[in-house]
Amino acid sequence: MKCKIFPNYCFGTFFRFIPFSKGLLKVFEMRYILFGFLLANIQIFAQDTIQKIEVQAYPYQKFAVGAKIWQADSLLLSQHNSSQLSEWLMRFSGIYLKEYGNGMLGAIALRGTGAGHTAVLWNGININSPTLGESDFVNIPIFSQSQVNVQFGAAASLFGSEAIGGAVLISGLNETNQIPQKLQLRQEVGSFGRNFSALSFLQNHEKIQVRASVYRLLLPNNYPIPALLGRAENQNSVNYFGASQDIRFQLSPKQNLTLHSWYHSNFRKLSNGATLTDNNLRLLSTWENNFSHTTTLQAKVGYTNDFMLYNRQDTTQTQRVLGILQMEKHWQKITLQAGLNSQLFLMNVDAYGEKRQEWRNDAFVLLRWQVLPYWTLSFNQRQTWVQGYQVPFTPSLGSEFFLKNTASEQIVWKMQAGRGYRVPTLNSRYWQPGGNPNIQPEHSLSAETGILWQQKHQQKHFSAEITAFAMQVKDWILWQPTSQGFWSPENLQDVKVRGFEGQVTYKYFQKNWQWHFWGNYTLTASQIMRLKNDVSGRFTNKFLPYAPLQKISVTTALLWQKWQITCSSHFTDQRFSDLDNSQRLKSFYIVDANLQRKFHYKQNELSINLQVNNILDKQYYNVLNQWMPPRNYQISVVWTLQ
Repeated sequence: MKCKIFPNYCFGTFFRFIPFSKGLLKVFEMRYILFGFLLANIQIFAQDTIQKIEVQAYPYQKFAVGAKIWQADSLLLSQHNSSQLSEWLMRFSGIYLKEYGNGMLGAIALRGTGAGHTAVLWNGININSPTLGESDFVNIPIFSQSQVNVQFGAAASLFGSEAIGGAVLISGLNETNQIPQKLQLRQEVGSFGRNFSALSFLQNHEKIQVRASVYRLLLPNNYPIPALLGRAENQNSVNYFGASQDIRFQLSPKQNLTLHSWYHSNFRKLSNGATLTDNNLRLLSTWENNFSHTTTLQAKVGYTNDFMLYNRQDTTQTQRVLGILQMEKHWQKITLQAGLNSQLFLMNVDAYGEKRQEWRNDAFVLLRWQVLPYWTLSFNQRQTWVQGYQVPFTPSLGSEFFLKNTASEQIVWKMQAGRGYRVPTLNSRYWQPGGNPNIQPEHSLSAETGILWQQKHQQKHFSAEITAFAMQVKDWILWQPTSQGFWSPENLQDVKVRGFEGQVTYKYFQKNWQWHFWGNYTLTASQIMRLKNDVSGRFTNKFLPYAPLQKISVTTALLWQKWQITCSSHFTDQRFSDLDNSQRLKSFYIVDANLQRKFHYKQNELSINLQVNNILDKQYYNVLNQWMPPRNYQISVVWTLQ
């Protein structure tokens, strides 16, 4: 049925122009099932008595002793939930991401490392592309998730391969959300054809918690960009659709079952004129049994299907079946967790020449020891087995020492040292021509120390953390041109990274108004120690490409009665686009602002938001010649029913 009023902006257009591969049609019909579940849940639970259900927090926190952990603020997540994770992190954190245009590819560079050195976990399982070894952060819409956490530094002992620079953890369920029932609709339009539509549903029942969402973004990106003959119109468009659902059942007082599903489809026109289609399906079930107040058994079974179609002809499909079994035991001063992780990869990639499969298995032991009331240690260990590779043993040691610990104030001295690794990507080994079956895993050593200071009073909350870190990565993999005319990967590079991070959060509460402040500063020097075959030493001590020395973000929000105004700014320092540092890209400083007005009727809420991006109308690019949009506007209407 057509929408006669505002046909371009109604939910009736939600399912138009959804890209998918015919060969995967049956697999990806899950998107319709998810949307049907969402509507069914609204009807099934509408009349039930509502009680709060607690969802277990991320289990890594208790064993990540000494590590810097950053949690995205819920206020900024909810206000900007039409964003992709790439632009959200660039705007509100000290993390740098390479953005290949507005809504194009988004590659993270955590602590000066590459995009493949950050593990991305969805509800506890790694969802990095097995072929590329990394995640495109444009394909992680904020609307599909309710929690975003970042653990900085070597985290391989907790999360396995790729967690050299750190790990990003996302989840749909939020244990702090006590709202019994909520239905939210968001419609947003903006400059250059932007059109975002979304619907989410949340239900907290006595023995079940449900969160479901469906979303769609249409972004033609028809803004002017510099060209040889003056100015031209940008042609890089984005069209994505997705749906997610999380259901948690309390089977008994001691047993829980959680089901997660997420489908995301994205069609993009790239700057080189090619097209790129991504279809990602993720399914996960988690069963947990609390045998006693000291013993817990958890089992996860998951399936992912990642399909990519480049320029309508080259296909890449990787299926992953995984299982995780872990048991946790508590004693008076010691907590121990031990487990196994097994993954089977099934690859159907045109460039590989034939279908392939690979097993990866992990065993891990995590230990937390409360040595004294004010001193905590952790010792974590992981061993991975991959056919044809000798993956290094990866331990980590962490310490937290309370210099002050009262009900209203804590000062903690944190330290951590650990080893990391990265298994070569499937493309590095099997791509034809150029794949190198003899490529070896990358491995790293890292250490960090810092001070965390927190104060919490009735009218104000304050938190500040400073961290100094150092890292050395050996056998860094680089793709190099060969005499045969194609590119091939080799273990060519040793890299050293040193840096400093600081962050401040301040919140002040009064009866009718609140003031919030967030500040992040990152100083990172990521340099080449040695490049094999570089006899002249031409590249020694050169900075890695797209690793800015400094990254700063500052955000402030004022809430008064039913009004809220938010202003954010972020600065990205100069960076180089090549290994010999001959081409330097200019730094850029971007300012954005948001004005929000809320209207209430009984328990329902209508929110109108006006967003102005790039207020100073800067002409800039993050990646060479991949121009970002000039000053632009967005207006959104959010209707919340409770």
